Amino acid sequence: MNSLRILQLSSKVGVSLQANRWRMYGGGALLIAGIFSIFMPIMAALSTMWIFGWLLVICGLLEITYAFHLRFPCDKRLRHSAFLWLFVSANITLLGGVMILIFPSSGIAVLSLLIAGVLLLSGAGRLLVGLYWKPYNGWRWMIWDGLISLIIGGSMLLSWPDYSLAYVGILTGLAFISSGIWRITYRPKQHV
Repeated sequence: MNSLRILQLSSKVGVSLQANRWRMYGGGALLIAGIFSIFMPIMAALSTMWIFGWLLVICGLLEITYAFHLRFPCDKRLRHSAFLWLFVSANITLLGGVMILIFPSSGIAVLSLLIAGVLLLSGAGRLLVGLYWKPYNGWRWMIWDGLISLIIGGSMLLSWPDYSLAYVGILTGLAFISSGIWRITYRPKQHV
């Protein structure tokens, strides 16, 4: 085996080992976040709203700044129209973030619908990918994660708006734990 081939193989294994390590770190973080969410569900739901609200405020302010610095090399009418739509969109984002920070419980009602939708779509995706990855170690956990996400997302959607802050925190925690487990247990086969 020549030295170039050995270098190519070692770099492939190194990248794979590094990717595995980061996947496992992410899985561990999700597992820990899930446990905290289950034991402190109200704090988890309110923390989620607080982070989401501030992200919207920051994004809105950045969009407003971008709108004022927008330069199109096209005609003036199109430039003003683009500015107007960006400015309106940025203010809606900013206002949404401020409203979530002022009224977090109303924000949780809206966010729960978003979380339910994300869980339903990501659960379906993980279920399909788990079936596709069937020959690899950990594929059953990915299917389990997909099923759990589908069940949690469906139950959140069906019980909306008659839920509590605790319900959102606990269900989100279960989804985090399930996602963390498959990331930790999944072992792709090494092709050398």
